[in-house]
This record gives sequence, structure tokens and C-alpha cells, in this order.
Amino acid sequence: MAVRYSQELTNIAGDEYRVDLLDSKFVGTTSEFILVDFEADWKGQQNDRSNFITGSSCSVIMQSTTSSNLDTLVNDILEAEEGRFQIAIYKKGGSGAGSYELWWWGLVLNDLSQGADETPTEYVITATDGIGILKGVTYENNGLPFIDKTAVDTLMTALQFIPYSSFFDAADVFLHTRVDWFEANMITTSDDPLSLTQIPSSAFYSIDSDGNYTFDSCYEVIETICNLFKARLFFANGVWRFYQIYDLENESSFNQYRYYFDQTQRSGTQNLQLRQTLTGGFSGGTRLATQTFESFAPLREVKQTFIHDSSDNIIKGVTFNQSTPLTQLTTSSVSSLNDAVLSFSGSLQTLLQDTASVGPLVVYVKVRMTLRLSSSYYLIRPINNQVQNSDYTNLSWSFSTSGPTDYVEFITVQNVNQFGGISIPINFTTPALPTSGNLFMRIEIEYVQDLQQNDISANYTTQAILQSPYLEYVQGDAENERIYKTLNSTTAFFSDVLEFPELKTADRINSTTAHALKVFDGTDFVDSTADWGRDTLSGNQNIIRIGIEEFLAGQRKAVRRRQGEFVGQFEVYNVLGVSSEYFLFLGVQYFANDARFSGEWYKVGQYNAAGIVTTEIGLPIDVQYPPDAPSTGQTSVADPLPTNIEMTDGRVEIIENSTGTRKIVLNANDFNYIVNQLAIGTDTADASALVSLSSTTQGFLLPRMTAAQRGDIASPATGLMVYQTDATAGIYVYNGSSWDAL
Repeated sequence: MAVRYSQELTNIAGDEYRVDLLDSKFVGTTSEFILVDFEADWKGQQNDRSNFITGSSCSVIMQSTTSSNLDTLVNDILEAEEGRFQIAIYKKGGSGAGSYELWWWGLVLNDLSQGADETPTEYVITATDGIGILKGVTYENNGLPFIDKTAVDTLMTALQFIPYSSFFDAADVFLHTRVDWFEANMITTSDDPLSLTQIPSSAFYSIDSDGNYTFDSCYEVIETICNLFKARLFFANGVWRFYQIYDLENESSFNQYRYYFDQTQRSGTQNLQLRQTLTGGFSGGTRLATQTFESFAPLREVKQTFIHDSSDNIIKGVTFNQSTPLTQLTTSSVSSLNDAVLSFSGSLQTLLQDTASVGPLVVYVKVRMTLRLSSSYYLIRPINNQVQNSDYTNLSWSFSTSGPTDYVEFITVQNVNQFGGISIPINFTTPALPTSGNLFMRIEIEYVQDLQQNDISANYTTQAILQSPYLEYVQGDAENERIYKTLNSTTAFFSDVLEFPELKTADRINSTTAHALKVFDGTDFVDSTADWGRDTLSGNQNIIRIGIEEFLAGQRKAVRRRQGEFVGQFEVYNVLGVSSEYFLFLGVQYFANDARFSGEWYKVGQYNAAGIVTTEIGLPIDVQYPPDAPSTGQTSVADPLPTNIEMTDGRVEIIENSTGTRKIVLNANDFNYIVNQLAIGTDTADASALVSLSSTTQGFLLPRMTAAQRGDIASPATGLMVYQTDATAGIYVYNGSSWDAL
């Protein structure tokens, strides 16, 4: 990347800048150009005080004359591929002294660069810091997920998808951070929590049933990290800055961590003086111009949802065949609490190819499916059940350190070279889990035999493939999401309610929590199961709760908004002090020649955490139907059935809790019965009656039939009653040997 044009500018406040226009295809000597001005714009969401990502752009205004002709340059920009041209702006450390340091950098936007038809021709070249282009760039590593990274490494990896074209060297400082939350498992408060927190890469992609990945964009990844730590990200004074809102609103200075472009941490910290008071004068300082004031309404409620979907396919995207080793399926273990079970569905396909030219034969292929929980519990079914592939009535868990004698096995019968092989549907629910732990699964070909049970495996190439497998954890202590809500202790009719975007990563709630954070305990990264606190290892809140409480605590009163301008020496990361009040920018423009800042700001420094009330609501799986899960054999589980209500294969049973006796059976395959008294038309049964009927508009109707039909009843019970419709019509009762008319 070579500098094609360069020019310096000194503004009325004495700030000295150098503007370089870089061209990746330029070879030659750098030329000067007529620099009229440049305008930097930090494009915040001016009506959104919860906006965490502030992109920036810069427009360089230049003139083209006969002696300094920029027409060729502008034509090259308009025809160039994206990323070829860049703008780098440098600023001296002090007025009239010091060396130039990077102040801003951006990619030139071809479509936003323009000129005016006048003499001298004035051109405006516009560039962006690149954060916006990340919305169209997926966070992936050559089609695969990244390995789990720390929060700071994840942030820098996503940012470095911006095409810097070797602008930054490995040892250039690239990122400044200020996060002051620590989890009790962390080793120290003397390091950056972003480097002590690991975010699972699974939080940034999904997999469909065919194993296809859908990745989040790099912008969405950055949004997640900002949203998790309630921090603002923006580019200023040559580096990306990641600062927690709390510190921007409440601190006059803080120590920040610094990271090089190669993602290594620079030793030590740097103190940043945050607040700058405007004196109203201009001798080396600043002066105010016009300003107007409005207000944000106070916040009454802030809430956020943590999506940790446990009703999901544990093995989505995984295709098993006989060559797959016995591998762990989930990084998080499952729990055996509350009658947790596993629901499984899939299709087992066996394929045979004749390699010995033995001719058409009927071949029996037996495939073993191993489903193991923890290190020593195996799911099995007895041998007598395995002759019918769809019979799962006697599944059980077996404790064994070497594997049981029985497994879940399937037998297929097929002709050699049969097109497409044989597919067996698999659909079952396991008994309640015997223990908590990780899951392991594999399939194996146990034998290939002929009708006489001879081993003929050497004659064939045999494959067993488990297609579209779906394994779901049901019940236990699983949840699909948790909603956190914090309330202002003072009520206000006209106050605002703010809902932050959903998070897919946070602390581990229980053993089934997906995408849970890990923290470094001095030896390894472990699940984040403890509480967080500000500047302490002894906090008492989880990470989402501390974030929404801190945000609400700074917004409990009406928040003053300032729209206006001032002139002088100022940096955009500073907090603006006006008449003993401090303001943080929402969106601001900087006009270099005039040293003028114009934009919108909101008042900070009114933090009050007293009396804030926070609630959290977990949504368990048993209030929802798991998507695409098997429906057969839902026995003794609360999803979708309550405890001691069993339903399987057309039968519903209601069982008494204390004795285990079946009291009501609705059986579509056989007969139905109710053990206790039955009351119809009333909620009070007569104590002496097994069946009580009550109505003033309807009667009791006996079965109606002819005399011949009555005579065809096989083995009628004594006391059986019917109504005969022909011959001598009326009610007949069987006395044990014959029918009597009543």
C-alpha cells in the first residue's frame, strides 16, 4: 500500500494533521494536493442511548487545478475495486510539536466520492472505517467454525475481516479495552476480563439437519460481545476502543488495556483521562457555540432474554457411519434430574456391494447402535426384542465399564447390490437417565451373514449410515430461554421500557445450557457458574443481570440531551463537560479547519443503583413442544405429559401417585376402563353408586338391538341389560341362564 497523495493541514486551534491517500496499485513518488478540509462523522443512533456500535466516516475535500490535477485520481477511484484506495489521517501529539500519530483510517467508498462542475474543481473523497461492511461478511474459518476464543480474540478476529491490506503491522496497537467485570472463578482482577472470558464459537453459527452451517456475520458477532458486556465500540485516535458504558458515564479516568494487531496484549495499562471541561474561552482551549436541550424519558424497565435452547438436536449436522469412532456428542453434559430422558429418531441405511462375484443372495446385516451416558451407562434392549427392529418396549440402561452383552441392534435383510440398500426408521424414547454426564454415540456392523448364519462379510463392501439423526434431551432441569428484567424502584407513567437484543451466550444456568461462557481460573477455562461483580471477585450477580442493572442505574431520571456545537481542541472519546455537567456523544461531526464539533450528546454521571429490583424467569421445556422430536413412546415424562400420565401406541393411562395403580385407561387398541366411581352430569357422585347420572333434560340409553342380535351375544354376564326393538319390545336382563323381560 503506497501513499499516492499527501498534504498537511493546521486548523484555527493549532491542531496539525496530515492526510494521506493510499493506493494499493500505485508505484512512484508521493504528490501533494490542495487540501481544503476534512470532516469526520461518528454516526451514532441519536435516538438510541443503548446503541453500542458507532461507525465513522470521513470526507476529504480537495481541489483540482491545472497545476494539481486530480481528475485521473478521481476516475481511478470511481473505477477501482473496493479496498484499493484508503485514507489515513495523522495528527501531531501537540500544537507545533511532537510526531504524527494515526488519528483515523478508512476505506474509500467509490460511490460516495463526488465532484463539482466548477473551476477550480472541488472533489469530495469519502471513506468509512469499515465496520458497516462486516454486516455482509460471515464469521467463519474457511467454511468451518473458529475454535473457541477469548472475548477479546473473538472481537479482534471479527474486526480484522475489514480489509486493512497490510496497513497495520503486527506490532501496531489496534484495540483499547476497558471492562471491569470479574467472575468469582477468575484468577485475578489485575488482567483484562475480556482475555479471561472465553466465548464458545457455537454461539455464532447454527447447523441444519444436513450438516450445513449458517454463520453469523462479523457485525453480529461484535454486536453480541458489545451487548454481553454493555460496552461501546468505536474507532478514534487510530485505534478501536471498547469501553463499558458504566465507565464512560461515571469515571473521570480509567486504566485501559491495549492489544497489538497480532492479537497479543501489550504489557501494562495506560491511564486515559476521560472528562474534558469546556471553559468557555478559546486561548488553547474550547468555546461554545449554539446549543439546545431536550430530554430522554427516564427508564422504568430494562430486560434481556438469554436464548439457551435445550430442546434442540444434540447431534444435528453429524452423520454417523460404521467408521465413526465413539465420540462425545455434546460439550455440555446432560442432567438426570426430574425424570430426564432422551428422544431419538433417524434412519439407518445399510448398503451392500458384491466384491467377490458370488451372485444374488439374501444377506443379513446386523448393526449395533451404542448410546452411552457418562463413562459406563449403556442403553440396551434384550435379545428377544431385536428380532423386530421397531420394538423398544424393554429398553433399559446397563451399568458396565466394558460394555453390556446387549445393545440396541438392528437386522436388515436385502439382496446383493440392491439399489439404495435398506432403510430402517428409528424412533424411541429412552428410560429416565440413570446419571448425569456427557453423551457418546456410534454405530458398528456386527455381522454380515447368509441364511445359514455363515460369515460372508469378506464377499461384500458393507456400509451402515445413520441418516438425519435427531437426539434430544427432554425434561430434566433444561430450559429454552431465560428472561431477565430489572425495574426502577420509582414508578413513572411516562417512562420508557428498553429491551436489549437477545443473547445466545452468557453464564451456565444448568448442565444443559447451550453456548455457556467459560472463564480462566489460573489453570484452564472452566464453565462460568459463579457470580460477577464490578472490580471484585466477590460479586453477587450473573453477567446479564449486572449489565441491565448498571444500565438502568444510569438512566433512572430524565436524561438531558444536548444538541449543539463547540470549537477547540477535543477528542471524540472524551466526555464533554459543560457548566459542571458531563455529556457523552450519541453522534458527532468534526470539521477539521474550524476545529468545530457538532452533534448530539446525553448527560451522564447520575448513577443510582439503590432499590433496583431484578427478576429472572426461566422458560422450561415442559411448556413447549420440542421441534421435530419423536412422538412415539412418551412415557412417564412431563413433556408433553404430566407425571404419572403415560401415553404410547394409542393408549393413555392415568396412574395413582401413591400406589402406582392404573385408574383410567383409554386404549384405542383394546378396551377402556375407570377404576373409581364415575359421575356424569354432576360433580358429586352418590356414595352407594359406582355410576351416578344427573340430568333434567336427558336420560340413560341402553344398547338397542333385535331379539336375534341379543341372542348372538357371546357369554353374556349375569345382570347384562339391553333394550329389544322387535317382537315383544322392552328391557331384557340376563339372569345367568336366560333373558327375562322387565
